[in-house]
Parts: sequence; C-alpha cells; structure tokens
Amino acid sequence: MKRIILFTALTVIFLSAFSQSYNDDFVGTWVYEKNDTVFKIKLQKGHTTYPGTGKSRETLVGGYSLSIKGIIQDDYIRPILDLPTIQYSKLPDYNIFIWGEYSNPKEPNYTAFRFYDMKKKHIFGTGISANSMTLLSPTKLHWKLDEKQGLWWEFEGEIIGDEEEIKRIEEESKPRGFSVPEDVIMTKER
Repeated sequence: MKRIILFTALTVIFLSAFSQSYNDDFVGTWVYEKNDTVFKIKLQKGHTTYPGTGKSRETLVGGYSLSIKGIIQDDYIRPILDLPTIQYSKLPDYNIFIWGEYSNPKEPNYTAFRFYDMKKKHIFGTGISANSMTLLSPTKLHWKLDEKQGLWWEFEGEIIGDEEEIKRIEEESKPRGFSVPEDVIMTKER
C-alpha cells in the first residue's frame, strides 16, 4: 500500500513539474512576412488565476503587431505587467492580447488560445477563442484563427434578456473578420 501511495505521489509531482515545460517551445517571437505585410507575435510563459476557484496554472501570454508597407497598423507587443498571477477576465489590462491554454502532453505541439483583436473587439472586447497554434518544427508555427467556431462556442444556445439585450448580443455574434492574418505559417526569430 505504501508503494502505491508513494508511486502515485511521485507520478503526480513528476507530471506536474514536467507538464509545464510543454509551453517552452512556443516561447519567443514569431514572424509572418508576405509582400509588404509583417505580422509578429511574441509569446512568453505566464500564470493565470481563474475567478471563483483561486486556481492558477501556467499559460502562454503575449501580444501582436502588424505593419503594412512599413507602416505600423497595430502594435500590441508590450511589456507584460510583472504580476505573479493574472485574472483571466482582465487580460488586456495586463497587456496580454494572446492567451494560450497549456499544451496537452498528448499533443505537445498544439495549443489553443484566445485572441484579443483590438480593432475588431470580438464578443464585447473579451476576445475570441477556438484558435490554435501548432508547432510544425522548432522554427515553424502554424497560426490559425477560427471566428466561426469561436462565435459558436460563445453564443451557442438560446439568448435570454430583454429586447435591447437580445439585439446587442445578436449584433456581437455576427462575424466581423480579423485585423491580422488568420491562417499563416510563422518563423521563429533568432
């Protein structure tokens, strides 16, 4: 019995410590360049505390920039506030515009993320999920935004509220596109 308890305890400790390293390969600055468009994202490890639970876990956090014809259109790569934990609902307040779930040990090259498009302001400015990043190699990353799926996840089911609230929600649930590339292969900067 002691062996089972010891084995279980060691397994949990090992998996907890080891599972946090899956985000390491995503950390860094990634760039997509085509013609006169340069799109960058910068990712680092962070911790997110979930409201109501007090639980915290390692996540990917970062920002993005976009320039066209050498003119900066968006620049949301900013220093992330140095806080031990960040409330999920207030991520843009901490200069976090990309928030990635931890990677699954079964799929260490894949992570889902929420994207805060500061021009399009999806879902009342709370960002849109159902997006993915997949490592194709140590220096190649597939960035994919999925507005249709993100809106469906957020607005699935019956809309409840008064007439004004229903109209407001219906307007927010309409696709509006993105201000950055939606499906591209990015290269890691060295």
